[in-house]
Amino acid sequence: MPGVKVVGDPHTKGSLQCVGPRRCKACGGAVFHQLVEDDPTGGGKLWRRQLESGGRALRASIGYTFEGPVSVDATFVLERPASASKRLWPHVKPDLDKLTRMLLDALTSARVIRDDALVCELNVRKQYPGMIPELTGPGVVVRLDLMVDPDALPIEGGM
Repeated sequence: MPGVKVVGDPHTKGSLQCVGPRRCKACGGAVFHQLVEDDPTGGGKLWRRQLESGGRALRASIGYTFEGPVSVDATFVLERPASASKRLWPHVKPDLDKLTRMLLDALTSARVIRDDALVCELNVRKQYPGMIPELTGPGVVVRLDLMVDPDALPIEGGM
């Protein structure tokens, strides 16, 4: 199962927010709603670049882009806040689905997978440092595997 380890501070892609109606400057008349990405710290752009760099390295090592159904396994390692000294699991922000959205978008733009719609199986978790041997600090460990369509397999023994 090919994989990659990306060291860095995991950030979410953020949420899109409607900022209200705006008049289109290009055509001068149509009214549309502008959407802006919510990333108050700006750390999401750096994390995205780190994920894409790791994705490009993975793409180079396997030598191809996943073009069919793919299984993704990812473990995000988050820095333990001082307030969570006794808590075993990081069951607070950031949201796991938003971390995953950033990861899958970066893997797509790095051409590891052709389209994130190809992900048919997803196993994702958040942990603190020291819980997995691959990462001793913040980051993510990602593994991908091409899934085989059972309908495409030859039937043994015939009927």
